[in-house]
Amino acid sequence: MNKPDESMKDAFAEFEAAARRPLALRWKYAFIKTYKPVMDDVKFRAFDTMQDYRDWCDANLPEWLGYRQSKEPPMVSSSPGTNQSASEQQSSEQQVSKQSASNDEVPHV
Repeated sequence: MNKPDESMKDAFAEFEAAARRPLALRWKYAFIKTYKPVMDDVKFRAFDTMQDYRDWCDANLPEWLGYRQSKEPPMVSSSPGTNQSASEQQSSEQQVSKQSASNDEVPHV
């Protein structure tokens, strides 16, 4: 049987120490508050529609925050691990449809 190396022992010791701390203290240090420009500048914002919200995000938020609308069509997964845009997905489906139609024309012996 292999003995755990020093890094595993250290990690387990840290875990045990954290588990002994009160829950309120663990919650206090579990989340790190990061200032988000513009988003955190006022306490509350409300929008009439989702489109109003999206337009506001596009006009006011830095791109690196990730709240802007995508310029590309959404990705559609045709099978696990495969991502295609909606237009690529439609093109693939049309090709499959054409192939199955041509297979129907072949007489079965």
